[in-house]
Amino acid sequence: MKFKIITLNIGRFQRWAERKQKLITFFKKEKPDILLLQEVCEDKASQYANQARELNELLRYPHLIYQRVTEVQKLYKQNDNAGFMGLAVLSRFPIGDSKLEMLRFYKENNDKKQQANQIVILNIDRSKIRVINVHFENNDKSSKLQLNETIEYCKKNKLPSIIAGDFNMIITSDVKELANKDCWISYELKKYTSFPPNQFSNNRKDVTLDYLLADKSKFKINSIKC
Repeated sequence: MKFKIITLNIGRFQRWAERKQKLITFFKKEKPDILLLQEVCEDKASQYANQARELNELLRYPHLIYQRVTEVQKLYKQNDNAGFMGLAVLSRFPIGDSKLEMLRFYKENNDKKQQANQIVILNIDRSKIRVINVHFENNDKSSKLQLNETIEYCKKNKLPSIIAGDFNMIITSDVKELANKDCWISYELKKYTSFPPNQFSNNRKDVTLDYLLADKSKFKINSIKC
């Protein structure tokens, strides 16, 4: 069975009114079966003002799971109306189970920001498939350690897995080093850059931060577009 996945870091509430409609237009055009979102926030003034649920009012996916990871104001000084930041999965397939797996703190993680994997079990064509929505720490050493931790989790908890999201891994060879044996890697099938520089960027050139890994024993990646 073929299915389409899109992963995107939606960047909290910054310029949300402007970007929300662009996102809805894009997702309606591309029609992903599974949509993975990172940096999804809830308004601090209301538990119901949730970016994933706002998008889904028009996208109308039958299955949605959002899970909080951290409080935004503990991380950022600017006030962008966000109370909590987390991860979301929107799916046309039934979600059989889901959980948030908190990742370890590493000494390389200077700001001690909490990161987590959102793990969902999807029921697709009479099979159970594990999809892991990730947002790793924004430095090379920590993100590599967190990817290794995620791969080890998959090996321990045996079930065909897809790992996708914002890896924050600029060093693409690190992804290949850790995952190439067991997984198809989106970047190895088609080279791309996924993050253009902006005024807040540490890097002043286009970089690759986002990937999709798919268990070689179960899946085949037919095409990649960024």
